[in-house]
Amino acid sequence: MLRRWLLIIILCTIGLVSTSAVAKAAPALVDTVQVEVQADGHLPLLIQRRMEASVHTIAEQVLTGHNVNEAILKRMEYEQLIREVFNRILIGYTVTAVKVIPGSDTQVTVKLVPWDDVIKKIDTTVQVEGMPLEIAALALQDVTGIENLFEQNMLGLPIDAADWTNGILKSSLNSFMQEHLPEFRADFDVEPGTVTKVKIVLYPKVPVVRNVDLAMRSESMPNILLLNYRPQIQKKADIMLGVPVDFVKRHSAYFNQVLVTSLDEQKDFRFLRVKTTVELNPGEKTYVKSYSDTERYRFTLEGYFDLNSKDDNTAFRIHLGRFISSLDEVFTEIDFYPQSVTWKAFYGYERELLPTVRMGMKYDSNAHNGVFLLKKKFDNKWLLRYEYAFADQTEEMGLRYKIHDFVSLEYIMDDKDSWLRLIGNF
Repeated sequence: MLRRWLLIIILCTIGLVSTSAVAKAAPALVDTVQVEVQADGHLPLLIQRRMEASVHTIAEQVLTGHNVNEAILKRMEYEQLIREVFNRILIGYTVTAVKVIPGSDTQVTVKLVPWDDVIKKIDTTVQVEGMPLEIAALALQDVTGIENLFEQNMLGLPIDAADWTNGILKSSLNSFMQEHLPEFRADFDVEPGTVTKVKIVLYPKVPVVRNVDLAMRSESMPNILLLNYRPQIQKKADIMLGVPVDFVKRHSAYFNQVLVTSLDEQKDFRFLRVKTTVELNPGEKTYVKSYSDTERYRFTLEGYFDLNSKDDNTAFRIHLGRFISSLDEVFTEIDFYPQSVTWKAFYGYERELLPTVRMGMKYDSNAHNGVFLLKKKFDNKWLLRYEYAFADQTEEMGLRYKIHDFVSLEYIMDDKDSWLRLIGNF
C-alpha cells in the first residue's frame, strides 16, 4: 500500500516539473504596441494623436505576434522599417529617430523635426450664407470662439503639414457646430502660409421658415389703428424668412423683443404708454400675434347688429376711457344709430373689484337716466354683463362669446324680450 502511494507522488511530481518546463520553454510574444510621437517645437495634440495612430498601424503590422527575443535581435531592422514607411506618408516633418523597446507590450517612440516654414498666425473669417444682417449677427454670436479650433490645431505646424489637419478640423468643427449652432452646417477652406487664411461659411439647415402670418390685436385701442403699423411690423417679422425653424425657436426671445421694441418705441405708443406682448409660434409657416394695450387709456370702436325686427337694430359705439388709477376708469360712450340718424351720449365710471369683475355707473345724457353696471369676465372668450336703469327700473343682461378677435356673439335678455346680437370689434 505504501509503495502504491509513493509511486503516485513520484508521478505527480514528474508531471508538475514537466509542465513547468514546457511553460518556461514557451516563447513570449508581442501582444500590444504603445506609440509616442515627439517633435521639436509645438505639435498640436490632435495632430499628434493622428500621427500616433498611423505609426501604431505600421508597428502592429511589423511587430504584433512576433517572438520578443526575435524582436530584440531585429530591433534596429524594425526601427528602420517603421522610419522608412512613416516617412513616406508624412508631410511637413522628417523622422529623425525611431526607438523600439520590445516586450509583450512593446514601446515605440518616434522623433520628428519640422520642415523650415511653420504656421505663425491664423487669419479666420466667418460668413453666414443667405441670411439677413440681423440673423447673421445673431448666428455669429453663437459661434464666438470658432477660430480657436483652427489655432489649436494649426499654429506651429509646418505649412506643408496643413493637409494632416483636414479630417481633424472637420470633425472638431462639426462637434462645435452641434453644440453652439446646430441649425447650421459649416464648410471651411484653408490657404496655408506663414499667415494661414481660413474661410468658414455657415449654411442654414432645413426646415426653414417659408411664410410669416402676422396678426395685430388690441383691447384698449381700435384694431384699425394698428393697420398703420402693419407694414413696418411685417417687415420686421419677415427677417425670419429662410431662417431655420429651430433657430427661431431657440432665439424666440430675441425675435419677440425685436417686434415689441419696433412697436412700443413709436412716438404715439410712448405717449399712450402702450405695452406690447408677442406670441410666436415658429414653423415653416410661422404665426406671429401681437397684443398692444395701454395702461392709461381705453379707446374701442364696436358695431352692433341685433337679430330681431326692432327699429334701430344697427348701431356703432365709441368708448373713450381714461384710467385715473390702475383700478379706476372714467369714460365717455357715444352710440350712433344710422337707421334713425340719432345719437346717445353716456358718461360713466368703472372700478375693478376683482381681476375678472368690474362694477360702475353711467349716465344717459339723452334720457337723463342713471345706469348701474356689473361685468364678469370668465376667460378670454366669455363675458357676462348686467345693467339696471334707475329711472324706468328696467334690466338688461347679456352673455357674450368671442368667436374671433374681430367678431363676437351676444345673447341678450331684458324685461320684455330676448335676442341675439352680432358684434364687430373694429
